[in-house]
Amino acid sequence: MRPLIAVTTLLLFACSRAETPAADSAVAAVPNVVTITASDFALAAPDTIPSGMTAFHLVAASGVHHAMVVKIGEGKTYADFIAASQTMKPTDPFPSWLTEIGGPNPPAVGDTAIVMHDVAPGTYALFCVVDIPDKVPHIAKGMVRELTVVPATAAAAPAPTSDVSMTLMDYGFEIAPALTPGEHVIKVTNTAQQSHEFFIARLDSGKTIADFGKWAATYSGPMPGKALGGLAPMAPGGTGYVRVQLTPGNYLLLCFVPDAKDGKPHLEHGMAKEFTVQ
Repeated sequence: MRPLIAVTTLLLFACSRAETPAADSAVAAVPNVVTITASDFALAAPDTIPSGMTAFHLVAASGVHHAMVVKIGEGKTYADFIAASQTMKPTDPFPSWLTEIGGPNPPAVGDTAIVMHDVAPGTYALFCVVDIPDKVPHIAKGMVRELTVVPATAAAAPAPTSDVSMTLMDYGFEIAPALTPGEHVIKVTNTAQQSHEFFIARLDSGKTIADFGKWAATYSGPMPGKALGGLAPMAPGGTGYVRVQLTPGNYLLLCFVPDAKDGKPHLEHGMAKEFTVQ
């Protein structure tokens, strides 16, 4: 899939026109669009964006990458974030002054993943902690950048219309209605006590979630499926909107976030789901 153009964004996320005759020529406010290009090992993105509803488009130029979005708390700086990231282990929880907003999880190379959040003014960090192929998180290879969100001057855009709801729990995914072939906008809410994510992939013919697990343990050979994005780690109480395009086949959902109690990825606590799209 080629990076989406503005017309597609309007179709996905724009509000409907006002219904009164006097407003026929007025179009409701639409979300900001932020394009993030991921390559080995860098994220190209704007330095500054306005606050409000924002569609983060992650374009996969090379490799397997995501774009985590975290808000840095008042009294802390991007330099503080970099210092903390250099001492943290992959299983360590984030400092309390960081809030995991979400962001797009990895799409396949050449594709684009789209996630939408309502972002408040402040200082943020964009980064990738995927550790393919050598188990070294990409942030340690320089895949991190600062993002400043300034107060918007334009009219605020409302949340997009979704046709599927997903609830992230300790430890599972609740989806309603069931996913079907075609394009969907999924409203994702984290009602759990911990941060969670979802990574979605379409499994190759004859492959199962067990095959994917074996591959993830070593990263030997090609991924037994096609990455379709999803939502990067999001703090309790967070909300995001994820666009997916599905075709008939077998799929998986996984959460790789380390557990606050034992450091094991949540998929080892049962936050892994295989399902079929008819």
